[in-house]
Amino acid sequence: GLPIVASRTPIDEFYFNENHVQFFEQENHEDMAVKILELFEDKERMRGLSVAGLNYVQEHNWDNKRKIYRDILYSLIPGLKNIQK
Repeated sequence: GLPIVASRTPIDEFYFNENHVQFFEQENHEDMAVKILELFEDKERMRGLSVAGLNYVQEHNWDNKRKIYRDILYSLIPGLKNIQK
Protein backbone atom coordinates (compact mmCIF):
# COMPACT_ATOMS: atom_id res chain seq x y z
CA GLY A 1 0.00 0.00 0.00
CA LEU A 2 2.99 2.34 -0.13
CA PRO A 3 4.38 4.06 -3.22
CA ILE A 4 7.86 3.24 -4.44
CA VAL A 5 10.51 5.95 -4.33
CA ALA A 6 13.42 4.77 -6.48
CA SER A 7 16.74 6.03 -7.69
CA ARG A 8 16.56 7.01 -11.37
CA THR A 9 18.78 4.41 -13.03
CA PRO A 10 18.69 3.16 -16.62
CA ILE A 11 17.43 -0.27 -15.56
CA ASP A 12 14.64 1.15 -13.39
CA GLU A 13 13.60 3.53 -16.16
CA PHE A 14 13.50 0.57 -18.55
CA TYR A 15 10.94 -1.29 -16.40
CA PHE A 16 9.08 1.59 -14.73
CA ASN A 17 7.88 5.08 -15.53
CA GLU A 18 6.65 8.09 -13.57
CA ASN A 19 3.20 6.47 -13.35
CA HIS A 20 4.64 3.50 -11.40
CA VAL A 21 7.28 5.02 -9.13
CA GLN A 22 8.54 8.35 -7.84
CA PHE A 23 12.09 8.73 -9.10
CA PHE A 24 14.81 10.74 -7.44
CA GLU A 25 18.20 11.72 -8.78
CA GLN A 26 20.68 8.88 -8.45
CA GLU A 27 23.02 9.15 -5.43
CA ASN A 28 21.28 12.32 -4.23
CA HIS A 29 19.86 11.86 -0.74
CA GLU A 30 18.56 15.43 -0.65
CA ASP A 31 16.49 14.85 -3.81
CA MET A 32 15.21 11.61 -2.31
CA ALA A 33 14.05 13.47 0.80
CA VAL A 34 12.36 16.14 -1.35
CA LYS A 35 10.51 13.49 -3.38
CA ILE A 36 9.32 11.70 -0.24
CA LEU A 37 8.02 14.97 1.21
CA GLU A 38 6.33 15.84 -2.09
CA LEU A 39 4.50 12.52 -2.01
CA PHE A 40 3.55 12.99 1.62
CA GLU A 41 1.97 16.33 0.72
CA ASP A 42 0.27 15.02 -2.45
CA LYS A 43 -1.99 12.26 -1.14
CA GLU A 44 -3.67 11.75 -4.52
CA ARG A 45 -0.35 11.08 -6.29
CA MET A 46 0.76 8.88 -3.40
CA ARG A 47 -2.41 6.76 -3.71
CA GLY A 48 -2.08 6.65 -7.50
CA LEU A 49 1.50 5.39 -7.32
CA SER A 50 0.53 2.84 -4.67
CA VAL A 51 -2.25 1.43 -6.84
CA ALA A 52 -0.11 1.49 -10.00
CA GLY A 53 2.74 -0.27 -8.20
CA LEU A 54 0.43 -2.95 -6.87
CA ASN A 55 -1.10 -3.48 -10.31
CA TYR A 56 2.38 -3.78 -11.82
CA VAL A 57 3.42 -6.41 -9.30
CA GLN A 58 0.21 -8.37 -9.78
CA GLU A 59 0.73 -8.41 -13.55
CA HIS A 60 4.46 -9.12 -13.54
CA ASN A 61 4.80 -11.65 -10.73
CA TRP A 62 6.41 -15.08 -11.06
CA ASP A 63 3.10 -16.93 -11.20
CA ASN A 64 2.14 -14.94 -14.29
CA LYS A 65 5.55 -14.99 -16.00
CA ARG A 66 6.63 -18.58 -15.25
CA LYS A 67 5.04 -20.08 -18.38
CA ILE A 68 6.64 -17.48 -20.64
CA TYR A 69 10.05 -18.11 -19.07
CA ARG A 70 9.71 -21.88 -19.34
CA ASP A 71 8.52 -21.68 -22.95
CA ILE A 72 11.63 -19.66 -23.80
CA LEU A 73 13.86 -22.25 -22.11
CA TYR A 74 12.06 -25.11 -23.86
CA SER A 75 12.56 -23.39 -27.22
CA LEU A 76 16.29 -22.93 -26.56
CA ILE A 77 17.11 -26.31 -25.01
CA PRO A 78 15.81 -29.30 -26.95
CA GLY A 79 14.51 -32.10 -24.72
CA LEU A 80 14.30 -29.95 -21.58
CA LYS A 81 10.56 -30.40 -21.44
CA ASN A 82 11.02 -34.15 -21.04
CA ILE A 83 13.36 -33.94 -18.04
CA GLN A 84 11.74 -34.89 -14.72
CA LYS A 85 11.58 -32.30 -11.95
